[in-house]
Formats: sequence, structure tokens, C-alpha cells
Amino acid sequence: MNILVCIKQVPDTTEIRMDPKTNTLIRAGVPSTVNPFDKYALEAAVQLRETLGGTVTAMTMGPAQAAQALRECYALGADRMVLVSDRRFGGADTYATSYTLAQAVRALGGFDLILCGRQAIDGDTAQVGPMLAEHLGLPQLTCACAITIEDGAIRIRQEGERAYRVLRAPLPAVVTVVKAINEPRLPNVMRKLQANRMQPQTLTADDLPALDPDCIGLHGSPTKVSRTFVPVRTKQTVRIDGAQADAPAPGQPVKFTEEDKLSVLQTVLSKAQAQGLGPISEVDLTNTLELSFLYQDRIRIVLGTTNDLDYKIKWAWEMVTPGQTSDSLGEEERGTLDVSSRGEDGLGRARWRAGVL
Repeated sequence: MNILVCIKQVPDTTEIRMDPKTNTLIRAGVPSTVNPFDKYALEAAVQLRETLGGTVTAMTMGPAQAAQALRECYALGADRMVLVSDRRFGGADTYATSYTLAQAVRALGGFDLILCGRQAIDGDTAQVGPMLAEHLGLPQLTCACAITIEDGAIRIRQEGERAYRVLRAPLPAVVTVVKAINEPRLPNVMRKLQANRMQPQTLTADDLPALDPDCIGLHGSPTKVSRTFVPVRTKQTVRIDGAQADAPAPGQPVKFTEEDKLSVLQTVLSKAQAQGLGPISEVDLTNTLELSFLYQDRIRIVLGTTNDLDYKIKWAWEMVTPGQTSDSLGEEERGTLDVSSRGEDGLGRARWRAGVL
């Protein structure tokens, strides 16, 4: 049985950037991973191959760096890797993507079953699988949590909100799967080493003779994103860890059960505000000898005790404000800045741990 698994390399959700001109995701040079749902589709394909024989082909559309995702699929059990890549495919929406993939499937030919993850985590549309089936004129079965092949047909159990449905269709067919279908295996070390030395088969627009150039890439995408933006906070809230408070009545101020911690909180917030150090989204009062707060949701500033608080907060402000000193941090840096101690000369000794909050 020859099975095709359509996978997608998705950007790390903490590193998403948008192209301001096209309003599409910037994928080149961004840390990426295999879409989690697609790993379940791949595992389902490998299990079927182990039972029925045949081959498993992993295919993706994307830039050259997407080859790394295919190598991961090989380490997880795929027999063949196909990369559909061409600058002319860039900026495609779900319609243009599914159309291009359908042309690639026709060019490769000979598949008995096409599996996809239910959706990709960078878009959550769940449209490419069903659209691929429509372009190919094949039956589509979605949200499968169990698959059985019998008498030249496929039977699935479809996951619903309150119940399951059992659906049957002739092969070939397109099936999307959910996470309940299996538990993906860990990569095989030997296959991982082999994958690092392998190159996927690459298909460009020139390799797809039936391709309509008006249906691919940004030009062929009927979906247009008119604007993207980050919501603006209209109110500032602060999360407080390590302090207990009585349940307040509506409209009444919160009363801390530990008055000393309330005093510390008010002091830290007022001094930080006076220094222009904000916004602050979290203050940790668990141990008043190891005070810390979260600045701009990206830098945890460790103050230690309340001793020399004015000095520490001014010092922290200089460190997190670009251009204030030669050691000032960049606008995009994330991590922990410890300003809790001074050296023997009385000057501050900042400790920076990148990426650790």
C-alpha cells in the first residue's frame, strides 16, 4: 500500500513575524518544527505500512529549509521525501497551497491513501486536507481517530464533540487525523543519522506541467489579509505570586493577609513607575529576600532584598533601556537580569541569563 503524508513545517510560535508588505508569515530563517498534528498522520501511515506493506512518502511545500522537516519524517519512519519548492509558490493561502499539492500528487502518482494532520498550528484553518481532496476528486474523511483498511476501502472512526461516527469510503481517499489516533514514536537514531546525509526529491513549478500559474502563490490566493496588528492594552494588570489576599467584595480594594508583602509590593511598583521601568506584568513576592518582577513580558529582573532598592531599579532601567550604557540589552532580548548584588567596589554586578525567565 502506497501512502502519502502531507506535512508542514511551521514556525516556532514564539518566533512568528509578519511581512508588513504582504501580511503573510515570514518563514525564511525562522526557527521551525514539524506541525504536531502531522506527526500523528505520519505515525498512522507507518503503522499501516507495518501491517499491510508498501511505502510511506512524506511531502511538504515550502522553502529550502523545509527539507529539515522531511528529514525528521524520515527518521520517524518515512521511506521517501518530496519537497515542493519554488519562489513562485511563496505567499500561498490554503486554496493555492492545496492546488499546488494536488498537482504534485498527480505528478508523483500511484498513491492508495493520502493522510494529513487535521490542521496546522500556524493557521488553524483545517482547510488544506479537504481542499486537496476536492482538487483531486477523491473522497475525504476528516478528524479520524482510528483507521481500518478492508476490501479495498477505508473505514475510520470520526471524532465529534459528543460522539463518534464510523465512516467508510473507497480507496484512494484523503484522510485527516486527530491526536487521539495514536502516540507518535521517537525517531530512530540510525535513521536520523541517515536522514542527515539525504536530500529530498524536489519538485518545482517547471516539474508540474499541468500547473496553472494563475492559481499558485500570492497571486493565485483568493484570501487577502488586509491588515495585521497587535492588540493594544487599555488597562495594566499585574500578576502577584507568593501573596495571599482575602476575597474582596465587588468594588472594594484587595486586602493582603500579610501586610508586609503589600508594603513591599507598593514600594517596588511605585519606584519602578517613578523610574519609568514598565510595564510590569508580574511581581514575585514568594520570598521577600529574592524579589523579582517581569518587565515587558520578556525580562525577569531579580532585585533580591529591598536594600538599595532605588539603586537597583535605576541600574535595571539602564540595563534594559537600549543606548543607556555600553552593556544595555537589545529591544528584543529575553531572559533574566539579576541586579541583586554589588561588587567589593560598591558598583553593581549584573548577571544576564539569556532565554531564561
